Amino acid sequence: MAPSPPRLTDDRRATSAGRGLYAGSGAAILSVDTLLILLLLIFAGVALMVVLGEKFAKPMEPGQLRRITRWILPLVGLSIVIQLLYTWMN
Repeated sequence: MAPSPPRLTDDRRATSAGRGLYAGSGAAILSVDTLLILLLLIFAGVALMVVLGEKFAKPMEPGQLRRITRWILPLVGLSIVIQLLYTWMN
């Protein structure tokens, strides 16, 4: 049975073959191939949602649109404040 290869540190893993990303940051090391596949899947999913939304979604009534629009900006502001607090606490 062949001996197992030595474990590589984050720094050595990033420089070997030049394929690793985020080396030394403690994050998982992703290859360029994996990132491209993830981007392709995200793009395909968004494209599918747009096509299905245009085909099957019915237009909103003006009253319903006004009610939703009134809440969007405060909710976005609240989410930004919550994210800032979360970032500062950690």
